[in-house]
Amino acid sequence: MSKAIFKGYIARNSDDALRLFLNRPVRDHGGWSAPRFRGSMELSIDAFEDLHWEDEPVEVTVCIETN
Repeated sequence: MSKAIFKGYIARNSDDALRLFLNRPVRDHGGWSAPRFRGSMELSIDAFEDLHWEDEPVEVTVCIETN
């Protein structure tokens, strides 16, 4: 089994979308964007219910494992 662990950031947009970023994102016109990385991954809006648009991004540790 292989495993990859990395740090990232989770932030919620003004439309309630929840996204995972590799670099710390910055607030930009109703959403978040990461200046050094253009992509992000959308997460279930039900996750991290305590995280709101007004909050700063939360640093997280992500672990990906193969079966």
